[in-house]
Amino acid sequence: MAARVLFQALPALIEAEDVILSINSIIAEYKAVRDAVVRDVKPETACFSNVILPLIEVGNHAQGKFAAIAMLRYASPDLAARSASEEALRLFSKSDAEGTTKQDLYLLIRAVKDKEEPLDVESQKYVDELLKDFTRCSHGLLSAEEIKQYLDTRQEIDTLRCQFTRNLMDDTEGLRFDKDGLDGVPEADMQRLYDEAAGSFFVPFQRHDVDAVLKYAKNPVTGKRLYIANDKKLGANVKIFRDVILLRDINARMRGYASHASFRLEKRVAATTA
Repeated sequence: MAARVLFQALPALIEAEDVILSINSIIAEYKAVRDAVVRDVKPETACFSNVILPLIEVGNHAQGKFAAIAMLRYASPDLAARSASEEALRLFSKSDAEGTTKQDLYLLIRAVKDKEEPLDVESQKYVDELLKDFTRCSHGLLSAEEIKQYLDTRQEIDTLRCQFTRNLMDDTEGLRFDKDGLDGVPEADMQRLYDEAAGSFFVPFQRHDVDAVLKYAKNPVTGKRLYIANDKKLGANVKIFRDVILLRDINARMRGYASHASFRLEKRVAATTA
């Protein structure tokens, strides 16, 4: 008797019109837990189980749904779904930033850390990382007004980053070539790139199309033209890139770091720019 083979059902993708509704539900879950912890716990009674564990549990519960929404911005062929995903991530980032402004929640996490409960390695690491997220938001360093200024700037950075990514995903620019210019490119790629209405081949500035031509086209002029044009695409993103760099530097220096690189590396393996 042949063994039965059971296949896991494919994950259901969230429809574009449901994305914002779903992310608002996730945001509400996080907010409800944070509010409950602050309402029910005092610094003198704060411990891992009543402050940190609820935050872990809501994260575990929401992570799968959040990942499905985040994936759409890169993987969905539907422009509406990609745009909705970008907006959802912006809303979540804003909510997350608002969560780290809560001085009362920071004091509870600080109290848990100071109690030095005997925790397993992963739990202790989570406490340390959570506390670092709050201190990197400048609790204990900046005033409430300065923290708000920092978070407003961070939100502006996130908005610019979303626009930068959206420009890349929505880009419709490219170059046209005749058949001789694409000599050597596989037939399957040629068929995909052929524009019947124009009677020529259109190579969009999309990675898989550009890579196919750069790898296989025999004409060196074709490769040079496409390489340079692809690297110079989306001039609008140059200003966005510059603005993000400047705003990141402002936020880093506001909190006493020498640069954005110093701020970022603090939580990475290198630890310092040195």
